[in-house]
Amino acid sequence: MFVTATIETVPPLSGDYPETIYDVPLSTGIWTWVRFEDEDNEVHYGQFQGQARTVALSASHPYVYVLTDTFLYEVNRTHTETFLKEA
Repeated sequence: MFVTATIETVPPLSGDYPETIYDVPLSTGIWTWVRFEDEDNEVHYGQFQGQARTVALSASHPYVYVLTDTFLYEVNRTHTETFLKEA
């Protein structure tokens, strides 16, 4: 389960870390990279469409929220391939 999430200004070098692309039907051309770290200090990156606004971990639910100028993403901190998005 992810215990930290931070917005990165520089994308990771491809192949250095596991990555998940959180794609949506609308193409913006701008992407946000978020660095996740789990309780074992393993690093994982997520790529989200839109310009970064903020990222937050829920204290009471197993979700991390990534807000861009286009979408609000709700990512399951345990099953990272599971996510919801709201325009």
